[in-house]
Amino acid sequence: PKSKGSELRLQGCMRTKEQTVFLTDKNQLLPGGYLCMDANKDVRLQKCTEQDGPQTWTLPPQRNSEESMKIYNEALGVCLGVKGSRVRTVLCQEEDAQVWSIKTV
Repeated sequence: PKSKGSELRLQGCMRTKEQTVFLTDKNQLLPGGYLCMDANKDVRLQKCTEQDGPQTWTLPPQRNSEESMKIYNEALGVCLGVKGSRVRTVLCQEEDAQVWSIKTV
């Protein structure tokens, strides 16, 4: 999805740019490198801002390790999760809060 307001969904890996999530120096996540993941109204793609808040995610400290961690949005106090195939914000204690592995490519 490349359009503003789009939801994110999980699908089989095709190793395309659209399935690559880019990380900015402000800890913003950009699926496909176009728009930021924003936690304001669940998880949607929005124009990137330079401010801390719903687009800033706390990631595992060692992104090249095999250790998995939850991805946390401190501004809203939620984690990145999955319900069905949709990427959502969930309370970090819920079982829908996913554990993610992040690898540098």
